[in-house]
Amino acid sequence: MVYAFGKGIYENEMINTKNKPYSACWMVFGRKSNCNIIIGKTVEVKKYWESFDISFSFQWFIFDTEEQMNAAIEEMISEPTPYITWMIYDVEDCIPNTFPDEKRGENRGNTRDEMFLFKTLHDEGED
Repeated sequence: MVYAFGKGIYENEMINTKNKPYSACWMVFGRKSNCNIIIGKTVEVKKYWESFDISFSFQWFIFDTEEQMNAAIEEMISEPTPYITWMIYDVEDCIPNTFPDEKRGENRGNTRDEMFLFKTLHDEGED
Protein backbone atom coordinates (compact mmCIF):
# COMPACT_ATOMS: atom_id res chain seq x y z
CA MET A 1 0.00 0.00 0.00
CA VAL A 2 1.22 3.48 -0.79
CA TYR A 3 0.20 6.18 1.66
CA ALA A 4 -0.44 9.67 0.38
CA PHE A 5 -0.66 12.73 2.59
CA GLY A 6 -1.10 16.24 1.23
CA LYS A 7 0.97 16.51 -1.91
CA GLY A 8 3.63 13.97 -0.92
CA ILE A 9 3.52 10.23 -1.47
CA TYR A 10 5.27 8.25 1.24
CA GLU A 11 6.22 4.69 0.48
CA ASN A 12 6.63 2.11 3.21
CA GLU A 13 9.72 -0.09 3.42
CA MET A 14 7.98 -2.96 1.65
CA ILE A 15 6.86 -1.19 -1.54
CA ASN A 16 8.86 1.06 -3.82
CA THR A 17 6.79 2.54 -6.65
CA LYS A 18 9.91 2.97 -8.76
CA ASN A 19 9.86 -0.80 -9.15
CA LYS A 20 6.11 -0.82 -9.85
CA PRO A 21 5.69 0.67 -13.32
CA TYR A 22 1.85 0.59 -13.44
CA SER A 23 -0.60 2.38 -11.18
CA ALA A 24 -4.26 3.03 -10.67
CA CYS A 25 -5.43 5.99 -8.64
CA TRP A 26 -9.02 5.96 -7.41
CA MET A 27 -10.24 9.58 -7.23
CA VAL A 28 -13.56 11.06 -6.11
CA PHE A 29 -13.86 14.82 -6.41
CA GLY A 30 -17.17 15.34 -4.60
CA ARG A 31 -20.28 13.69 -3.17
CA LYS A 32 -22.08 13.74 -6.51
CA SER A 33 -19.06 12.62 -8.50
CA ASN A 34 -18.10 9.46 -10.28
CA CYS A 35 -15.68 6.96 -8.86
CA ASN A 36 -12.82 7.77 -11.24
CA ILE A 37 -9.96 5.34 -11.73
CA ILE A 38 -6.95 6.80 -13.52
CA ILE A 39 -4.68 4.07 -14.91
CA GLY A 40 -1.33 3.98 -16.64
CA LYS A 41 2.38 4.31 -16.07
CA THR A 42 3.12 5.14 -12.43
CA VAL A 43 5.19 8.23 -13.29
CA GLU A 44 2.37 9.71 -15.39
CA VAL A 45 -0.38 8.88 -12.87
CA LYS A 46 1.69 10.53 -10.10
CA LYS A 47 2.15 13.66 -12.27
CA TYR A 48 -1.59 13.89 -12.86
CA TRP A 49 -2.41 13.37 -9.16
CA GLU A 50 0.20 15.96 -8.10
CA SER A 51 -1.23 18.56 -10.50
CA PHE A 52 -4.26 19.20 -8.27
CA ASP A 53 -4.33 21.93 -5.62
CA ILE A 54 -7.65 20.77 -4.17
CA SER A 55 -8.56 18.09 -1.66
CA PHE A 56 -10.33 14.96 -2.83
CA SER A 57 -10.70 11.33 -1.79
CA PHE A 58 -8.21 8.97 -3.35
CA GLN A 59 -6.46 5.64 -2.99
CA TRP A 60 -3.39 4.25 -4.77
CA PHE A 61 -2.85 0.81 -6.24
CA ILE A 62 0.50 -0.16 -7.80
CA PHE A 63 1.39 -3.12 -9.99
CA ASP A 64 4.32 -4.94 -11.58
CA THR A 65 2.58 -5.46 -14.92
CA GLU A 66 -0.20 -3.99 -17.01
CA GLU A 67 -1.95 -7.37 -16.88
CA GLN A 68 -2.00 -7.27 -13.05
CA MET A 69 -3.41 -3.75 -13.16
CA ASN A 70 -6.17 -4.66 -15.61
CA ALA A 71 -7.17 -7.75 -13.59
CA ALA A 72 -7.30 -5.71 -10.38
CA ILE A 73 -9.44 -3.03 -12.04
CA GLU A 74 -11.93 -5.65 -13.24
CA GLU A 75 -12.17 -7.06 -9.71
CA MET A 76 -12.55 -3.57 -8.20
CA ILE A 77 -15.38 -2.47 -10.50
CA SER A 78 -17.29 -5.69 -9.88
CA GLU A 79 -18.12 -4.22 -6.46
CA PRO A 80 -20.76 -1.49 -6.08
CA THR A 81 -19.60 2.07 -5.59
CA PRO A 82 -21.52 4.50 -3.36
CA TYR A 83 -20.85 7.15 -6.00
CA ILE A 84 -22.61 7.56 -9.34
CA THR A 85 -20.67 5.13 -11.51
CA TRP A 86 -17.23 3.62 -12.13
CA MET A 87 -15.28 5.59 -14.75
CA ILE A 88 -11.96 4.34 -16.09
CA TYR A 89 -9.48 6.77 -17.68
CA ASP A 90 -6.10 6.25 -19.31
CA VAL A 91 -3.82 8.85 -17.76
CA GLU A 92 -2.81 9.97 -21.27
CA ASP A 93 -6.39 11.23 -21.72
CA CYS A 94 -6.31 13.36 -18.55
CA ILE A 95 -5.35 17.04 -18.58
CA PRO A 96 -3.34 18.09 -15.50
CA ASN A 97 -5.27 20.06 -12.84
CA THR A 98 -8.55 19.30 -14.65
CA PHE A 99 -11.21 16.79 -13.63
CA PRO A 100 -11.34 13.83 -16.01
CA ASP A 101 -13.53 14.45 -19.06
CA GLU A 102 -16.35 11.88 -19.06
CA LYS A 103 -16.28 11.82 -22.87
CA ARG A 104 -12.73 10.42 -22.72
CA GLY A 105 -13.41 7.77 -20.07
CA GLU A 106 -15.09 4.41 -20.08
CA ASN A 107 -18.28 4.20 -18.04
CA ARG A 108 -18.28 0.77 -16.41
CA GLY A 109 -21.58 1.15 -14.56
CA ASN A 110 -22.37 0.52 -10.93
CA THR A 111 -23.54 -2.84 -9.62
CA ARG A 112 -25.34 -0.99 -6.82
CA ASP A 113 -27.72 0.51 -9.40
CA GLU A 114 -28.23 -2.87 -11.05
CA MET A 115 -29.01 -4.53 -7.69
CA PHE A 116 -31.38 -1.66 -6.77
CA LEU A 117 -33.21 -1.92 -10.09
CA PHE A 118 -33.59 -5.69 -9.76
CA LYS A 119 -34.78 -5.41 -6.15
CA THR A 120 -37.28 -2.68 -7.07
CA LEU A 121 -38.77 -4.65 -9.94
CA HIS A 122 -38.88 -7.83 -7.87
CA ASP A 123 -40.43 -6.11 -4.82
CA GLU A 124 -43.16 -4.43 -6.93
CA GLY A 125 -44.52 -7.82 -8.00
CA GLU A 126 -44.97 -8.99 -4.39
CA ASP A 127 -47.63 -6.43 -3.40
